[in-house]
Amino acid sequence: MENLLPADIKLDIFSRLPAESVLQCRQVCKTWRSLLHLPVFAHMHLCRTQHLEDHSYDNHSNDAAKMGLLLLVALKGERYSNYQLCYHEYDENDERSFKLPLTIINHPVVKPTYALVGSCNGLIYFTLKQPYNDPFYICNPITREYVILPRFNNSNLIVGGYPKGCMVWGFGYLPSTNEYKVVRIHLYTNPYQPSGWYKHDEIDAQVYTLGSGSGWRKIKYSSPLPICKLLAPWGVLANGALYWLGSGGKSFTFDLADEELRYFLSPPYEDEDNYSYFQMWGGRLSYVHKKVNEGIDIWSFKKNKKSGGVQKDMKEQEYQSWNWSKEFTIAMNMEAGDYEPFALTKSGEVLMSFRRSYEQKLLSRYDPKTATLTKLDTDFVLSSAITHVNSFVSLKDIGEDAKIIEPAEGLPELVKLQPECC
Repeated sequence: MENLLPADIKLDIFSRLPAESVLQCRQVCKTWRSLLHLPVFAHMHLCRTQHLEDHSYDNHSNDAAKMGLLLLVALKGERYSNYQLCYHEYDENDERSFKLPLTIINHPVVKPTYALVGSCNGLIYFTLKQPYNDPFYICNPITREYVILPRFNNSNLIVGGYPKGCMVWGFGYLPSTNEYKVVRIHLYTNPYQPSGWYKHDEIDAQVYTLGSGSGWRKIKYSSPLPICKLLAPWGVLANGALYWLGSGGKSFTFDLADEELRYFLSPPYEDEDNYSYFQMWGGRLSYVHKKVNEGIDIWSFKKNKKSGGVQKDMKEQEYQSWNWSKEFTIAMNMEAGDYEPFALTKSGEVLMSFRRSYEQKLLSRYDPKTATLTKLDTDFVLSSAITHVNSFVSLKDIGEDAKIIEPAEGLPELVKLQPECC
């Protein structure tokens, strides 16, 4: 029976299944198991999933109302010092969506010293919060593969127990070369500036291409970038580049193709006293600007209508045809940082976390059409949440010496397992 259909037809059929069903199909027989472990299947499944995601904002079916989320949570009644990684398909048509059981991922518990940063094609990555946000751990919860990145050489960067300067980072995928790249940029403090903690006169930028075997490489840039205060440490992937939000009109971007750092057109409204950051929403680079006791402005970076369609890769001069456009305002009285928008649903609603304490957050939902804010009833306490697409992208197939996650082992201790990298 299993040989009645050609392999390419079977791959096409399997690629239409959700990840959980594919995992069950792998257990049926050796032939299916071998077929569903092929790199070509991982690529087909990812492309089909992304195609559905890209078109779901114009699709009004029940499936289009669902959004994949990766949550770091503590179940109510348990200690908040240990968090469990969970997957959930949020259904905006179901008022009890977050009351449904979460899918607990077979992954070690995560302590507050680690930060869940983002997801790219099903690969998730963490940073180590202390002494600074150093990207170090990438894994695929579906394949259960993980890799630990060499740490930044910090032997001369700790002064009086505090980090000298700060670290910004990003993780992205370049379709034209099928490469995954991690970027980290250490900004050294200039002690002669009045606000020396935020002014930087030297940049140590490095890139790590997964599977290349070349480790961390220095990023070259033609001229110094006088970066001022950074409003968020993480880079957001959009249009083939990573974007970091800075103050004074000095945001910057890293092009994944030519590996160059460039200036970037900052949003038109800035306020260093308020908490703002870039976000990827609805397929667009967006700007979240929070104003104390006023609300949250949401902006999108759009190409001018006269300039043609969206480009995947843009150079500095091509940004001239793009502009920031204000989408809507979430009006509310709040303290800065209390509400953190993290996802835009298919119908245009905003999912937000509400910070109840340093490591405890609750969930809420805002509808721009009716200007109503609804707190969502859950059976867990949230630490962080990101949008996520389940995939079968294999770190081993990429070329990394990946290991398999063993939940009983706990997250790896970098100091013991991994040498420092200069």
